[in-house]
Amino acid sequence: MRSNKLPSIIATRQYANEILRLSNGTKFRASLRVGILGGSFNPAHRGHAALAKNALEKLQLGRVVWVVARSSPFKEKPAAIAFKQRLNSAKITVANINKRANSVSNIEQRLNITYSQELANALTRAFPKVNLVFLMGADNFACINKWRAWQKLAATIPIAVFERKEKSLPARLGSAAKKLPRIKQSSHANASIVQAKTPRWAFISMRQVTISSTFLREGHR
Repeated sequence: MRSNKLPSIIATRQYANEILRLSNGTKFRASLRVGILGGSFNPAHRGHAALAKNALEKLQLGRVVWVVARSSPFKEKPAAIAFKQRLNSAKITVANINKRANSVSNIEQRLNITYSQELANALTRAFPKVNLVFLMGADNFACINKWRAWQKLAATIPIAVFERKEKSLPARLGSAAKKLPRIKQSSHANASIVQAKTPRWAFISMRQVTISSTFLREGHR
């Protein structure tokens, strides 16, 4: 059975140091700004790449770290591709975009953690001077109230929610949206979410990419 005990700060630093490998030429104002894009990446695709690209530009981030989930509490094991395959899928996708501003991490597997709240807690404790923001699509935010300790997650790290076709309205009117304070949508406000006092979330508009991991798993190209 998985231990509920959080990893030590030293262990977290050892396995999360990739978020500090920031490329030359990235735009920072007062401090480091890093987006955490977690997911099963089952498999990764250009929709994830589009979200990362928009996050870098609209949130003025220096880097996006793709954290490949060790497992997903909401998906049956037979439906999930093996971890190594999912990790490789994310690496291949990142290799085709801006590699200097994107990196792939297997920190969840190394630290033996499963839930996003655990990940956010470990990273914010290890890197208190780094401005971290949790990135997700509107489809995930629409059902985030089903996640374990989702309110603790929101209290630990600000959340940037990116537009997703047919899921944006449910996300903006859902349970979490009603309970959590939201930053008013604007180009300036989008960037301010990174340093916002938690709990706080922002909705980010983006051009839609009509593709999904489920579509790819079913054999479509």
